[in-house]
Amino acid sequence: MKILLQDHQNLKLEIVENYADFSRLDHRLHTLILSAADNPFIDEFIELITVIFHFHYQWNNKNLRTRNILAVEEHLTLLMKIINKDENGALLELKRHLRTAKVTLIHSTTGKLPYGYNY
Repeated sequence: MKILLQDHQNLKLEIVENYADFSRLDHRLHTLILSAADNPFIDEFIELITVIFHFHYQWNNKNLRTRNILAVEEHLTLLMKIINKDENGALLELKRHLRTAKVTLIHSTTGKLPYGYNY
């Protein structure tokens, strides 16, 4: 987690130019979190999710830089909660990150944002 935190902090410093590098960090973070389940099905499932979301699915990349900047911020907050053993805070951050991912998916596929959301 500490290495991932440092890698996210490094990317944050150059995110405007290197925002496309986020997908690699995203995969590493989610793989590490899901590995705690110690479930081979989940381990394989994360690979499928990565292919669908980062490589196969036809995302509208219009706001990719903005979305990746937001995701890096969310990851940093989550990593800090995990490292500091703030279980309740980490759960809240995970839920926030999932809400953001849902909004991103809806916006990228329909072109519409749910009421009350914006980038």
